[in-house]
Amino acid sequence: MVAVPTGVPSARTVALVLAVLGYRRRLRRRDRWSRSALLAHQDRALRRLRENAYQRSRFYQDFHAGLASAPLSALPVLTKQMLMESFDSVVTRPGLRLADVEDYLATLRGNELFQGRYFVSATAGTTG
Repeated sequence: MVAVPTGVPSARTVALVLAVLGYRRRLRRRDRWSRSALLAHQDRALRRLRENAYQRSRFYQDFHAGLASAPLSALPVLTKQMLMESFDSVVTRPGLRLADVEDYLATLRGNELFQGRYFVSATAGTTG
């Protein structure tokens, strides 16, 4: 059974719904892109993602040292164990720490945001 909220939605809920709708509209526009336009967009997005990680994550600065322009296939594999052991240096946001996330998960009630900003969840297993 799913609980359905009653009453007036919060401002945060309204903002989230509007953001999702806007994102959906942007995605739908991309349905009409040519293959070359889509590939160019993917390349730009991947380049921005990697640049951000290299600028803000001490872990990735070291893990991909000398590989900043290498293709994805040439990058070393990051395992879940490595990620969790290096969590505090992997994240790109100052102030995000694994111990704080674990404390939050231990006391989570409902769908509140971690630090008022982030959706956080835990999984119990792997897909192999």
